[in-house]
Amino acid sequence: MDDRLHDPIQKLSDGVVAARKKTLGFRSADLSKPVIGIVNSYSELNLAQLSFSAMAQRVREGVLMAGGMPIESGMIALCDSMAHGRLHEKYILPGRDVMADSIETYVNAHGVFDGLVFIGTCDKVLPAMLIAAIRVDVPAVVVTGGPQIAELNHDVNQSVCADIQRRRRLDVDTERIGDEKYIKSLYLDDLITEEEFVDLYYSTNSTIGICRPYATAGTMNYFTEALGLALSGSALVPELSTEKALRAKDAGVRVVELARRGIRPSAIVNERSVENAIRSVIASGGSMNAILHALAVANTAGVDLDYSGISRLSSSTPFLVDLKNQHTLNMTLFRSAGGVLGVLKRLGSRVHRDVMTVDGVELGTLLDGLPKVGSSIADEGRALAPEGGIRVLRGSLAPRGALFNASNVPRDRLGLSEVRQAAVYDSYELFAADVATRALDPRAAVVIRFEGPIGGPGMREAHRVSEVINHLNLLNNDFLLITDGRFSGASNGFIIGYLAPEAAEPGSPLALVRNGDPIEISIPGNRLDLLVDEAELARRAAEGAPPPPPVPREYPYLRRYRRLVGPTDRGALVS
Repeated sequence: MDDRLHDPIQKLSDGVVAARKKTLGFRSADLSKPVIGIVNSYSELNLAQLSFSAMAQRVREGVLMAGGMPIESGMIALCDSMAHGRLHEKYILPGRDVMADSIETYVNAHGVFDGLVFIGTCDKVLPAMLIAAIRVDVPAVVVTGGPQIAELNHDVNQSVCADIQRRRRLDVDTERIGDEKYIKSLYLDDLITEEEFVDLYYSTNSTIGICRPYATAGTMNYFTEALGLALSGSALVPELSTEKALRAKDAGVRVVELARRGIRPSAIVNERSVENAIRSVIASGGSMNAILHALAVANTAGVDLDYSGISRLSSSTPFLVDLKNQHTLNMTLFRSAGGVLGVLKRLGSRVHRDVMTVDGVELGTLLDGLPKVGSSIADEGRALAPEGGIRVLRGSLAPRGALFNASNVPRDRLGLSEVRQAAVYDSYELFAADVATRALDPRAAVVIRFEGPIGGPGMREAHRVSEVINHLNLLNNDFLLITDGRFSGASNGFIIGYLAPEAAEPGSPLALVRNGDPIEISIPGNRLDLLVDEAELARRAAEGAPPPPPVPREYPYLRRYRRLVGPTDRGALVS
């Protein structure tokens, strides 16, 4: 007897859903098959996502091969590079939570999915997908985009350079003309025209895939595999390779198996798997943005994690591979050396082997099946440094902590320990005005505040800022930049960000800093201190700290975001 007779509303609803499936092309025999949602972040606005329609087709084939029924849907997908250095960038981090909310809404509102495949890449899209997967807790596999093919970019770059040389003689370093940073420096020095800059910069990103450096997009691909939500060995496969297509098909097959076995994200993402993923990012000098997103993923999964936990992991994780320096180690060589699993295997007893993965087996099984790890991934005895690439600095200026990426500076300069005088700016724009006139003291401690999640609002990156001052040879002279905003994974120098509490939080010492205040930084001691006595800070607080900037009328969502966003050191999640 049909138990639903006792619930006629449920019986009727189920019948209507089955009928509507037939209108979508399901046959009667298909109605009992697992329904697999394909959440595709394809966008014509982002180079890294242009192949995703073809990738979705491969996923679809895998789902059908395994006996499931695929249903594909799109989503908004934001591109950081399009927004860098502009006010529009205030929407990028808030967009992570909007994307996660929209996926959650789509999946839970329909209630028909037995499994999900997420196709995504880039800085905020992947974190949004991970957050959403944990929330809805439906069996899921993530298919990431992949790196560009460097050799193809090189060929296009040389062709573009030769074409310009035919028109006029360029006095350039031909060995560096394929380096984005070198091209930008030529443009800022007016050695090439805007048209030539556009052509040369295009040539360094002329194939489909994520940005070339081991920046946030690459780190998030890496993190997703290390977390166990992407198939092992899949995250760093070049996007246009046939192998990538095969791995997408494998994901379609795998998600049906996960659905039948009932293996959900909640069985994969937990304190132990999150620690594995964070350790592997720290061991490879990944993007500080990935730490922000890891905190968000962890706290979404119910793991109580803040900067204290990051500090504990960093101080006990050796720096094993420098993926930021891709002149000596590109993604192809890294993959052949063992890739993500290779780093996890080198970490040895620090890694929790008993965590489940979407491969359907525990991590330890995958590590045992890995062939010999290549020498480009150091073992502990040959570690590049005893402490991880990403560090947490604490002190009276950052009571809850701030992030510093040691892989952004040469290792022989990591002994920096001194006192600097503060030069305070309440926005990137105010700082940029002094950069433009070069009215900067290269020995100052530049403090840019009210750029955090609440203060911005939206927590913009200081990437374009750091690029310009790097071009002025300030960062190369130990220029010190401190902010409650974010940095790109491609940024370089003594840049300290993600400071907590941010200036807009009640009681934040960052809001009380004034020009000329002494700030002490100690990289060896992981310290960041404001050397102003407590009585003076109390007096300043009584006078009132400066307010964060108002939100423009045409940005209404950001007003809501300012009210709802949580602290940086817990991932800046909207509650």
